[in-house]
Amino acid sequence: MKICRGLSTLKHNISGPGQEVCITGYEASLRPCRQTTKTMVKGFMPDRKRPHSSRHRHSARDRPEPATKGRNRHRHAGAPVKGAPGKTLWLYGVHAVIAALENPARVCHRLLVSPRAAKAHGDRIAAATATARAASAQRPDPETTDIQELDRILVDGTVHQGLVLLVDPLEAASLEDMLFQLDNKAPALIVVIDQGTDPQNIGAVIRSAAAFGATALLMQDRHAPEAIGSVAKVASGALERLPIIRVTNLARAIWQLKDAAFWCIGLDGEGDQDLDAIDVADRVALVLGAESKGLRRLTRETCDQLARIPISEGSGSLNLSNAAAIGLYAVTRRRN
Repeated sequence: MKICRGLSTLKHNISGPGQEVCITGYEASLRPCRQTTKTMVKGFMPDRKRPHSSRHRHSARDRPEPATKGRNRHRHAGAPVKGAPGKTLWLYGVHAVIAALENPARVCHRLLVSPRAAKAHGDRIAAATATARAASAQRPDPETTDIQELDRILVDGTVHQGLVLLVDPLEAASLEDMLFQLDNKAPALIVVIDQGTDPQNIGAVIRSAAAFGATALLMQDRHAPEAIGSVAKVASGALERLPIIRVTNLARAIWQLKDAAFWCIGLDGEGDQDLDAIDVADRVALVLGAESKGLRRLTRETCDQLARIPISEGSGSLNLSNAAAIGLYAVTRRRN
């Protein structure tokens, strides 16, 4: 590794007779990182060579320290606040708001509640607030507000159910950090979305992924919707539990997953096998295409295997959220 060669050169250049530079402990800490993914999963996966056009990336286990957090510009939920500075956002809807209140990692500023919602959900709001405060998170007291004021704050036609919460975005999730924190042999399930654009579908996929115990959801930084309030509402609280990772280059990110021993299955109508007939590894990445175009060519070529969900002829295709729910069920059933 380059870093080790650099340390050896440093020892040679600044050490004199009778002197020794105390860096051996750091070198020793790097030795476990040299074990390759192929060794960890020997006997299961064939050799998988990158195309010549792909840049070489070290696997997550080659990294001596976690990547710096906050690289990805991921906004987790809400709608931009009218006239408010920074990236403060409004969340709305019963499940989205209560899950955010309960999550100690979420910074909350204002909680607006209609009289009817206060009567119907007051106990749940109090319990969620108490849970967060017990974890040393600050929570605002509810402010009783009429429905017209809530309608004015949000976009016209928003179904807020009488609950609106002003929050900061959650801290950005990093693919490198997630892979570094996984144990070498720990099972994991990652959902990958290739240019999904519909907020309702994305929210539904997030909800299904959390329900089936996914480790994270990965999608592009561009050509994908921000996690706005509509996404959070459809996700029904799952946005507070499931890390959302955004990347610039999806094919490169899939290679990072493969380097970390994930078997990457792309759902495609022209797949070689039915999904429920595939032998599923302990580490799986389920790759889903856009609502209309499906998987792009490079994404299909980067996946280890293409599988199809059998549907009747003439039915066209399933939408993204339906395909995700069926695919997650099939994969988890085969793993178990």
